[in-house]
Amino acid sequence: PRFTDDIIVRNSMIEGKWGEEERDGNLPIKSGQEFSLKIISGTEEYIIDINGTRYCTYKHRLPPHSVITALIWGKIRPFKFVVKNPQPIINPRDLFWRQLGGHLRRVESCVSGVTWGIGYDHTGWVYNYGWGGSFIGSLDSHNINSMTDSQDYRLYENQRWNPVSGYTSTGLPTDRHMWSDATGKQKRTRDQVKLPSMHWQWVSDWLVDFHVPGGVDREGWQLCAAA
Repeated sequence: PRFTDDIIVRNSMIEGKWGEEERDGNLPIKSGQEFSLKIISGTEEYIIDINGTRYCTYKHRLPPHSVITALIWGKIRPFKFVVKNPQPIINPRDLFWRQLGGHLRRVESCVSGVTWGIGYDHTGWVYNYGWGGSFIGSLDSHNINSMTDSQDYRLYENQRWNPVSGYTSTGLPTDRHMWSDATGKQKRTRDQVKLPSMHWQWVSDWLVDFHVPGGVDREGWQLCAAA
């Protein structure tokens, strides 16, 4: 509905651009009033009922059975959304989930319909309802943007000092691992580090970090009491 013009507009988005509008006058709903909208998906077209009365039929550029998403936006407040199907509707847990392009450390969503995620470099990303590209590159695409990400791998070498031989990479059975994570409790070696997927690549060789809390000496070592 376009209340300013007292009409209803039907349109299709092709390659990210709206096509030619189809306009109907005699708007059967008024701004600020409640109404019911029923969309019946036929074999070749949509049948639109407003407040229980047949309003129009609409043929989209895509067949109705290929549509998998319904979006509602604008200055409207939906009170109820009901989906009916002549066949049993599958539980979302049993659906086939298709992977989308991109790489995120964590993905979240909310009741408002916003899906967002955090990359490994702590950059925030939001899903813009785009499709195509990457895994489904052969299909039509829309709102596909490039995505970059980076991740640091940190390993810690631990050595023990003794009065005979000085510092050594051979510790006691009670010592922490000679190569470990930041806690010293989990064994980590450079050979164990694997990239998240084949789409990642190394941007540098291993480097010594001279900017850790507490400071280090010229060779990157930090002295501490045995723990």
